[in-house]
Amino acid sequence: MKALVLSGGSIKGAYQVGVLYELLSQFKPDTVFGISVGSLNSLLLLSSYIKSNGDFNSTATMMYQFWKNNITCPNDIINKKSNLRLAKDIITNKFESIVDVEPLKSKIISYLKGINIVDSGKLVAYSGAVDFNTGVIKYVNNRHPDYLEYALASSAIPIQMPPVISKRKILYDGGLVDVIPIRAAIHYGATELLIVSTHPRVPSYSEVRMGNVFDMLTRTIDIMVSNIIADDLKLLDLYNNALDSVEGKPSWLKDKIKIKYKLICPENPLNIDILNFNKEDIEYMLKKGRIDAVSQYSN
Repeated sequence: MKALVLSGGSIKGAYQVGVLYELLSQFKPDTVFGISVGSLNSLLLLSSYIKSNGDFNSTATMMYQFWKNNITCPNDIINKKSNLRLAKDIITNKFESIVDVEPLKSKIISYLKGINIVDSGKLVAYSGAVDFNTGVIKYVNNRHPDYLEYALASSAIPIQMPPVISKRKILYDGGLVDVIPIRAAIHYGATELLIVSTHPRVPSYSEVRMGNVFDMLTRTIDIMVSNIIADDLKLLDLYNNALDSVEGKPSWLKDKIKIKYKLICPENPLNIDILNFNKEDIEYMLKKGRIDAVSQYSN
């Protein structure tokens, strides 16, 4: 089974769409696994696939145009709360988030209008969100009645964004537990992966404005995410190497097969954040994704 695996990365999700614009017609997935913005892109892919009657070329083009035309500045996806409002919420113990995401939610709901996300043929999309009370991540697919809530919750970064409440559960960003859903894809039976990460494979140098809380938080997350991704890929390589090195294939490995995978990612950090970007930044990441897809997929 072929699985497309999309990492988190906030506004850097534009990079993933650039990659898919070049590769979706070559790597036609059976399943899509998304976390954080990767979850939103998997939802966008699924709905575009349904609209295009299962044509992956058209799906990629529709996703590309959605990002290029609809996400051009922070106001397209978030509403910033005033400092006075934030201070009041904190003092009265009613703090929920620094921003709200009603503009983005409205765009997504509008894009889904007129389609049934269950009617995706053989293509299945999974999104992972974390129950904030239990700390446990759960993946649901588009056949599940709560799929849309999980897809939207998966990109809800705690403190920055409000949670999604579903059946009394407080759901937040799946990236809290699983920043790139490789293990989930393998768990559900994938044997060939196309992994699209918005972060470099290994941590890279990046200038940080010390004293700027948001920049420091963003850099902290980037370092954590890059290291987790590197560790997950090392485990995948160790798993494949172990299968090669064990002679005679003992019974506990009888049903195990090597996982074929290709990773597409930027060589250096994409230093663009959700509170400060413009149309040119989005177009740059879309183009960068296309360039990296062409150069890395064939190697």
